[in-house]
Amino acid sequence: MHSRPRSAGSPAVRSDPHRVQSRPHPLDPPFQPPDRALAPGEYQYLESTQADRREGGGLDLTVDRNWHTIDGSGRRQTVLSFRPQGAQPGSETDVTIVPFVVDDPGYLWFGPFTYDLLRSASTDPDALQAAAAAAMPGQPEWAVAEQVANFEALTVTAPNVRAAGLRLLASLDYQPIGAVTDPFGRAGVGFQADTPDGIEILAFDPSTGRALGYWRSPAGAGTSVDGATQWMAWGHDEVTQGTS
Repeated sequence: MHSRPRSAGSPAVRSDPHRVQSRPHPLDPPFQPPDRALAPGEYQYLESTQADRREGGGLDLTVDRNWHTIDGSGRRQTVLSFRPQGAQPGSETDVTIVPFVVDDPGYLWFGPFTYDLLRSASTDPDALQAAAAAAMPGQPEWAVAEQVANFEALTVTAPNVRAAGLRLLASLDYQPIGAVTDPFGRAGVGFQADTPDGIEILAFDPSTGRALGYWRSPAGAGTSVDGATQWMAWGHDEVTQGTS
């Protein structure tokens, strides 16, 4: 068989057997979330729900509603309740509404960062991991990953920073596990890591890269949130003109 001639001036291409081909990331092709920075007087609103499973059944729920602006100031409110085993959302009992807490400027609410540090954070995964870890000295890798997920859930996180946050998960020993369903029933892409008492799974929206939530389960319980002893899910988020 005759080799195909090269066009004039084209260098020969030699394959390198030692070259490591880059593997596609689970959220490739690149998602296209909007780049939405805060303007003066605007607030990032985010609602989160944490659930802790009782030994006798049912969930202790903590719902946090947060409004914070460029300098970190804002306010937040917590609602505590209990959801009996098998009950549907909206049927909670023992509801306690905690009074609003007002936060002064400088409050670290945008993950482990101030707003300005989050907006200017490195788009290099290694440098972003180092910055997050430095803001949380002495914390285990899974705790750093949760803080990364915290800012991945925000509208105001720059798209390139969001992408870097997703890619640094591998260096924190989170491995992709494919399709998962989050605590609110939303479809996502999951990443799993071992913890001292079992596993933790982080879930992300495959179309935007936004963090949906995470859950922790004992070893052998599987990857479904149904076997989790604790979970966190981020719900509604938006940029608002006030704190109500």
